[in-house]
Amino acid sequence: MPPEDSDLRTFRSSLRQEAQPDFTLIIGDFSWTVHTKKLLKSTFFKMLCTGNGASIQRNITLSNVEPVLIGHLILWLYTGDYVDGNGTDDDSDVVSNKAGIDINIIMRNGKANKIAQQSHSSPELGLAGAPFPFTKEEETWPIPVAIHAKMYVLAERYGISELSIMTVEELTNELSWNDTVFLPSIEYLFATPKQITNGGDPSNPTTNGTKGTNSTNDDKSTIWKNPAKGSNMFELLVNNTSSDASRLHQTYLADPIFQKVFRENSDFALEVLKRVAAELHDTKDQFAKLNETIETPKAKKGRKKRVASTSLEKEGG
Repeated sequence: MPPEDSDLRTFRSSLRQEAQPDFTLIIGDFSWTVHTKKLLKSTFFKMLCTGNGASIQRNITLSNVEPVLIGHLILWLYTGDYVDGNGTDDDSDVVSNKAGIDINIIMRNGKANKIAQQSHSSPELGLAGAPFPFTKEEETWPIPVAIHAKMYVLAERYGISELSIMTVEELTNELSWNDTVFLPSIEYLFATPKQITNGGDPSNPTTNGTKGTNSTNDDKSTIWKNPAKGSNMFELLVNNTSSDASRLHQTYLADPIFQKVFRENSDFALEVLKRVAAELHDTKDQFAKLNETIETPKAKKGRKKRVASTSLEKEGG
């Protein structure tokens, strides 16, 4: 069956007075046009979309981030889940797995949009009526290693607190059954340079040089810093590191990346050592109390045995 004409689909949705996608995200070989109201969950994008005293933007070119992570962000914006798209949303333009959306569809859509240089399309509109540009239908985008850590950084950069909280919860859940994700996650959060050097005020974005255009050449998102001391992510990483002294000694401290993290992040290292020391101190106290409760058994007093009288003693008596 040929794909449905996008003009017909969008016209039909306009008859239902459905809001059309109106903000374009561009990164590398990918481009997506999404609903502005979805982007309002981000303080950074909200400032661009609403103006806040400056000109309102309608598209932005992103940098210093993997395109697939933007794809996962879009998946989360529309479904409430950045991995499998099984979440729910009360908005009328919600899409989910039931509508056939997943990260692969979003990424193929983004690539098709950039190739065709289309200005109006969204995940729910599929390929906007254009012929599918791929001969390999099986082209897929695997879930990135340390996906929760990477989405946490993305959420912090763009001021999406709801997503930031969710990534910590998801990483906590996965660590409960899959501790192999810990080292890649801590490497990304602490030891991997993010190369974000274009930080600035998002209320004053750099335009593309043409006066009056509603676009920006680059994002001015928050410069990334390591998880702040006391933040939920920081606490999760410290707790996971210090909860098992044997694992810390035999596995983590033997890993070169972890050693680098320990050397270069004094707040993290100090907090881990403090908690390990506190745990050892508590263990020592417990052993001391245990020893106090164990009473040393007293030696029993033996009864003197009466020695039987010999026959000579009897005669002398």
